[in-house]
Amino acid sequence: AASNWRVVFYSTASVSAAGLAVYLIFGTSEEQTWSRSKITSLSSLEIKEKNSINEESQKCIENVT
Repeated sequence: AASNWRVVFYSTASVSAAGLAVYLIFGTSEEQTWSRSKITSLSSLEIKEKNSINEESQKCIENVT
């Protein structure tokens, strides 16, 4: 029973090691063009929102005075 599991373990380890070798040889860390987001980041949206709130507040203050 243990020898059968040993075969399964070594077979799985071999397949995993082969996949790792392919990745190490052919893989790169270069960002691909398709992975770049075209959506505006949340932080810049928050800044725009704060600016528009400040502008609206300023307009309200000017209307009161």
